[in-house]
Amino acid sequence: MKTLLINNIGNRHLYHKDKFIDKKQFRNLTKTILHNWEKEKQFVRLNILLQALEKLEILPDKIVLFATDQGEDNLHGNQDTLYAAEIIKKILEEDFDINDVEIITIIKNPSDENELIPEYKKRINGLHYRNPEYLWQFLDAGGTPQQKLACKLLIPEIHPYNKLIYLENVEGVEEQDLRLKKTDAIETIFTLKNIKNLVKLGHYDSAVDLISMENKAFKFILIGNYRIKNIYKNVSFSNKEKVIEVIKQYSEQIPVISFTELQNQLSPKAFFMYGEFLARVHLFYTQKRYNDFVLNFHQSLEFLLIDFLLKQAEELGYNNLTGHNENDKVTSFIKDYMPELNFPDSIPSRLRVALKIANNEQWSGIEKVFKLYAAIHQGYQKHFENKVLNSGLDSLRNSVAHRGKALTVTDIKTVKQSFKDLIKILQLDTNSYEKLNIEISKRLFQ
Repeated sequence: MKTLLINNIGNRHLYHKDKFIDKKQFRNLTKTILHNWEKEKQFVRLNILLQALEKLEILPDKIVLFATDQGEDNLHGNQDTLYAAEIIKKILEEDFDINDVEIITIIKNPSDENELIPEYKKRINGLHYRNPEYLWQFLDAGGTPQQKLACKLLIPEIHPYNKLIYLENVEGVEEQDLRLKKTDAIETIFTLKNIKNLVKLGHYDSAVDLISMENKAFKFILIGNYRIKNIYKNVSFSNKEKVIEVIKQYSEQIPVISFTELQNQLSPKAFFMYGEFLARVHLFYTQKRYNDFVLNFHQSLEFLLIDFLLKQAEELGYNNLTGHNENDKVTSFIKDYMPELNFPDSIPSRLRVALKIANNEQWSGIEKVFKLYAAIHQGYQKHFENKVLNSGLDSLRNSVAHRGKALTVTDIKTVKQSFKDLIKILQLDTNSYEKLNIEISKRLFQ
């Protein structure tokens, strides 16, 4: 494999008359040397790159030099290395027979990583595009600490075939500047910042993959991951952690909705799980994840109908329901309870039965809940109300699930209003995920 050596050019790369060039005169003097090369080259020799080339078993096929050019009028422009890079190129060509030398000029402040990193990102991507087949060797000597940091952070991420080269002793360069400096701590901060953004967007599954189990926020992100995936299993917490609201809510399965009328007609676990569905729906709506919003909103209806109808079947004495699972048993109940319905296994039919049962003075609130769902269900409106609904919860769900449509806020206009009305009735704690995120933020950087 061909090799490519990358090096940031600094003020200790060249000797002139056996001395280092004064930093304050570096730009001007190297410019003069370059313009009088035939006369001056006898007085010039390499420092850092010479040691690197001697250390390598085989000379690189190509060398890339990062030089600086902040301009002559810049406060620190007198230290720019653009002319030094041209001198080094001449030496490499004439003395080492390395003819493929590329100079990349950086015009940003070499001491400001905020300016450097985007600039190096662009330049290194371009270098990768032009030289994808090379093994890159980055020489971590020369240039400012910020230049070296930018290269060490970006090169491994952009070009997969790379290695770092370190020198032990270089005249004019302090030993601490040559010592291997890992970027792990900095990269950890970047990772934690990414985790914070993922949590903010509700992508707990990705966040939990990135975070260390030793991080104090790990268990809290794990809760978010489980809640989003509709998983509720034991997570080990200390006694001190167990009293924290978001942990207590998850561990003890405390519902995030409060509606006694409906709670009395569902199993305790189903009432808790139904609230969790709605909390997810709300989270996806606030994050503008409209596809997930619709899918989970529709699932909340399917879930609610199954538990509600099975509970009513038991209360009404239908104890001989047939079927291998809950869906089959609900269908069996509808066939016996309302045999005139043509499609007993459909959501519209289940809604029809739920509304019939809930049509009494004691259950006016439950009836409102089912009516809100019915009002936005295209199938129900078509078969039982003889109305045409252009954009129903079920049709939107089918557009996403079967046709992969990307929904917009305009698509869900009618549905979102019904959802807002629904969570008012159910008194949903709309801040349950926000409370979790606050606890995560408290611990993430500890």
